[in-house]
Amino acid sequence: MTSFSFQTVEEQRNQGRANASAAAALYQSQNPRILGWDTIVKADTTHSATCPQGDGWAEVVFMRTEREEGKTKNLQIEKATVMCSTVSTTQGCAMVAPVDNWSKHPGKAHDNYCQSTLEVPFPLPKVAGAKG
Repeated sequence: MTSFSFQTVEEQRNQGRANASAAAALYQSQNPRILGWDTIVKADTTHSATCPQGDGWAEVVFMRTEREEGKTKNLQIEKATVMCSTVSTTQGCAMVAPVDNWSKHPGKAHDNYCQSTLEVPFPLPKVAGAKG
C-alpha cells in the first residue's frame, strides 16, 4: 500500500475544503433560508497518508446570530449543516440538519470510507469557483 507525505495529504485537504466551499457557496446562493449566513467549511475527515483523496464529502456549517434590539444578552444562534462534495460542484451539497436529506443521499454510503480514485480522483481537481 502506498503512503503519502503529510504535505501531500495537507494539500489534498486544502483543495477539498476549497472545493467544498465552492459547492457550499452555490448551494447557499440557491437557498434563501441560509442566504447571507456565515460559512464554516470543515475538511474531509477521511484524508490520510493511505487515502489522500478522502471520501469525497466535507461538512459545512452555515450560521447566523441574532439579538433582540437593544439587548446585549441572549444571543440566538441558528445553524444549518450540510455535506458538500470535495470533488464536484455538480454533486453539490445535501442538508444534514435541521432537515436530514443526507441519510437518503447516495454520498452517505461513501462518508467515512476511503473512496477509489475512480470515484474521488487523486490529486483532487480544482472545481469551478474554488479558491486556492
